[in-house]
Amino acid sequence: MQSKTEWIPAGVQSSGTILRALLNYRQNFIDFITVLVRRECLQRYRFYEDIFFQGEAIFFHIALRYKFAYVAEPLVMMRDHARNMGKDFNLNMAPTLTILDRLGQSPDFPSKLAGDLARLKGRLLMSCGWQSLRIDGNGPVARERMRLAVAAHWLQLFQPRVVLGWCLSWIPRRGFSWVNRLGDAVSGRLRRKPERRTANNTKALSDERDYG
Repeated sequence: MQSKTEWIPAGVQSSGTILRALLNYRQNFIDFITVLVRRECLQRYRFYEDIFFQGEAIFFHIALRYKFAYVAEPLVMMRDHARNMGKDFNLNMAPTLTILDRLGQSPDFPSKLAGDLARLKGRLLMSCGWQSLRIDGNGPVARERMRLAVAAHWLQLFQPRVVLGWCLSWIPRRGFSWVNRLGDAVSGRLRRKPERRTANNTKALSDERDYG
């Protein structure tokens, strides 16, 4: 039986104009459960009616114009388990990419952050490709996602997981289950653990952006 633990996630710990931080932070993480958002922010940047899984991605758009205030004190506790919908990378990948495409098309999006946005798309596709191998054992899907990752941003070509994943993706699915077990044994951890986590609080303020 696995023991439960508690931890504070290392989310985006920035205040002020944070769009660049959101685009470059590895997990792009602002937990919605603790955020206080001014009505003005959601009136200007509304949720897309045609995208069901938008969630925290709304903060990319809010960060186009508004400033944020980070509060370090943990305010809530959430239960993290293997069936969290946020863990379904196959379900979440396409909507997230659509949101990022629309973010780049927004008239409020600063052109000088286009490279940051491209890198984020590349990291997302690379991560989903890697998970297609480690979780699904689906080589063809993994190869296509890694190809798209490199197309999104060429530096993904030099990522170890892209190179290794491309090679491993040619292993038959039955053989790859053995590779996965070996990887888990070497890493000394399971891919999914039932844990608990605390989330920090971030406020979206109505101050206009200033990218200098």
